[in-house]
Amino acid sequence: MKRLEQVVASPFVPRWRPTATVLLPVACGVLAAIAIALQSWPALAVLLGISVALVVPVEFAFGLLALAVPFDTVTTLGSSGLTLSFAVSAASGGILLAKILAGGRVAAPPRALPWFVLFFLWAAMSTLWALDPSLSTKRLPAAAALTALYVVAVILQITERELRTVGQMIVFGGTVAAAVSLYQFAMGVNVAGRASIVFGAVATNSNELAASLILPVSLAVGGVLSSRGWRRGLAVAAVVLMLLCTLLTMSRGGLVALAAMAAVYFYRQGTDKRLIAVLACATALILVAPDLLMTRMQEALSSRAQGRLDIWLVGMEVVKHYGAFGVGLDNFPLAFQQYAGRQMVFRAFSTVPHNIYLQAIAETGLLGFFLLIGALRAQMKDIARTIRGARDSATAWIVPYEAAAWGIIIQGMVANLLWRKMFWLVWIVVALAVQVAKRNTGTHAETLNAG
Repeated sequence: MKRLEQVVASPFVPRWRPTATVLLPVACGVLAAIAIALQSWPALAVLLGISVALVVPVEFAFGLLALAVPFDTVTTLGSSGLTLSFAVSAASGGILLAKILAGGRVAAPPRALPWFVLFFLWAAMSTLWALDPSLSTKRLPAAAALTALYVVAVILQITERELRTVGQMIVFGGTVAAAVSLYQFAMGVNVAGRASIVFGAVATNSNELAASLILPVSLAVGGVLSSRGWRRGLAVAAVVLMLLCTLLTMSRGGLVALAAMAAVYFYRQGTDKRLIAVLACATALILVAPDLLMTRMQEALSSRAQGRLDIWLVGMEVVKHYGAFGVGLDNFPLAFQQYAGRQMVFRAFSTVPHNIYLQAIAETGLLGFFLLIGALRAQMKDIARTIRGARDSATAWIVPYEAAAWGIIIQGMVANLLWRKMFWLVWIVVALAVQVAKRNTGTHAETLNAG
């Protein structure tokens, strides 16, 4: 008892006094009351967001990001060219950084972190020798924001409960995007007969919409396998909505990505009857899909992969002439113009590479390509070793992250995803899943990395 009194009286144990964590919610409450009295609803929404961020900052930051990513290209803020999701990403990164600085919750960084950082730095340096430096500097802020968000997110020490909530928010965001797209498609709002998300005169690229659903689909399938009762019912509904939306985007790369994800599930978990049921559901959806999907599949070769083979032929010419250092960040379309005549079937005078690996080597040269591959390889090795070292009961919830990683790697072969938030969000949550799994299984990163 005497020892306890000494501890309580110790000068190193601070007395209670009003702090920011107390005063800020009170201030937000007072301001919210004023906003309601003045009927200023936008101000009220902002204040409520701040209040929630103070209570559950990690879940709030990732929740904002998960909801914004599928709507990335259709939420432009005025004439600035910036999107709402860019502002949300900046806010999410700021919240996570504040959490790290306030709470000291710093985890050991994943092995991929230095690779990704070096890749960005080298891409930024390519501005010095870019064909048109103005194109590079225009892309640079977004690339820097994505890299900074990755760094801040993966060094945050996250709990299993927080990771579970983050996964649920990602599934919710993907389901909302799929529901909006399906509703618009049913109302006749689409892009050349393909499902998209259309706001005014701006529409999401159908292939990018399919790519943004890779992670939420995989996590929802994981929910079907690991949940029970009404939670499993919600997971099934989410899977059906997102699979149907992916099919209606008519994205052939998206379908191949889904097939790769299914292969990962079957490889890791065997012929689980629930997996077979999900596969049967996907097959049934394919059978009732519009004829345009089958037409696009049949024309994959005759259309030379919708012109991608010709784009890649020109891209190889760019690599042949500029492969050592690259043409500079975001300068591929400009370099394409120099060799556009090399297309076997002329389709465009200038276009994007439609392949993140070709983009990396064409824009940042051999070193940039090596750094990108090193980053992806490090993340995939981390999650594979974590699965091998995890208990059987823990494997089921880690597999969805690995499946999503393979899905985005495959989708990246035919889509322009390198500096898209959907691409970086996958690697963020993969790193967080590995972090939680290692901590829960009591396996140290050094032991796993030496395996």
